[in-house]
Amino acid sequence: MPDAVLAHSFGVRARLRFPGRAGDAAFLKELAARAGALEDVVHVEPRPESASLVVIHVGDFGALAAAAEVAGVFRIAAPVAERPEIPLHFLAQGLVGRLDRVIERHSEGVIDLRDASSLALVAMALLQLARGNVATPATTALWYGLSLLLSDRRTPRR
Repeated sequence: MPDAVLAHSFGVRARLRFPGRAGDAAFLKELAARAGALEDVVHVEPRPESASLVVIHVGDFGALAAAAEVAGVFRIAAPVAERPEIPLHFLAQGLVGRLDRVIERHSEGVIDLRDASSLALVAMALLQLARGNVATPATTALWYGLSLLLSDRRTPRR
């Protein structure tokens, strides 16, 4: 049974490395097939160049690792530390919320992040118009996209 090193585990995704197996595509393909048969595994992607498997799973990774060892698929070389799942959009919303409070505090409640963002966009648009640039710059498209993603006025998906 091969020993795996848990490179990282976050939420439903884990990367397992198999030292000394870089480039061994046959080994990783066979291991991916065996790992994919485990109950809580949704998808396994072998990556021969880095001697690793990316495992998408449901449930607790510690329980999955124990089941893999019992089934003889792989053994984790070190204990699996539990880490709570924090989706990236929650982290981003937390940072945006903190920035909003800082702006409100420094402006004594006169403006908030949305007001500051609107003013910054209008200023950027005027500067770009003055320079003769009428197409949307990448930074503006990025700003709009992130604003829409982080907006708290989302409509529920059907």
